[in-house]
Amino acid sequence: EVLRHRLEATEILGDFEAEVTALEDLVELGLATSAEKIQLASLVFDKEPGQSAKLYQDVAVGRTSTDAGQLFFEACLAHRAARDEAAAAEVCIEALKAGFRNTGVYEVALELLEGSHRADVLEDYLADGGDHGWDLHRNISVRLELAALRLDQNRPQPALVAIDQAAAYGETRELYNLRERALTQNKDMATLCDWYVSESDRVNTEWGGEEMIDRLKTAARHYRSVGVFDVERSVVGRILQRGDRDPAYF
Repeated sequence: EVLRHRLEATEILGDFEAEVTALEDLVELGLATSAEKIQLASLVFDKEPGQSAKLYQDVAVGRTSTDAGQLFFEACLAHRAARDEAAAAEVCIEALKAGFRNTGVYEVALELLEGSHRADVLEDYLADGGDHGWDLHRNISVRLELAALRLDQNRPQPALVAIDQAAAYGETRELYNLRERALTQNKDMATLCDWYVSESDRVNTEWGGEEMIDRLKTAARHYRSVGVFDVERSVVGRILQRGDRDPAYF
């Protein structure tokens, strides 16, 4: 009680240093409430961010709602201020697990997280609408990064979803490479080869002459293997029209 009376007096007088000392004494004695720990964490954030992070985290562990997520995120920001990126990443993950999500959280998470955690953040960020301030390049690059991460996890289906979303903003060489990789990983030769044939009719395809011929040869072999000989003949015709004279096709 004496400590709390002292704390009240420091607040009335606006004595910052004495207020911090009184709160620290309560914490050290194990008498501080959650509110007092949060109050101390806020007061020492600038001068002692590591201490601030620990206080926020201690309180967050005992909470179960999105309130816990906000406290974990405050701990994340404090760890970053203390230049402890590894600890910041750990509590950032906890904030997301607790359901605390907004543009600020997503952007910080993308600066900290890698691998599957980063992929999950990108997916959730996009599901929530992303950032309306993104330009065309960012809209494409974020979705293609997500696709690449999902392919690294051997998950071609969500990768293809991200690739199709990126294509709505424009097609790039990276997009072509990722779509090809995803369809191959998904063992969907029918769709892959249909796409090759369709691209061969376009004048603005991302693939050059020899690259397109190689892909048409892959398509021709596929159509022969599944017994679709009329389509195979059509593809071989495209190969010959492009000036290729490989004996196997000529």
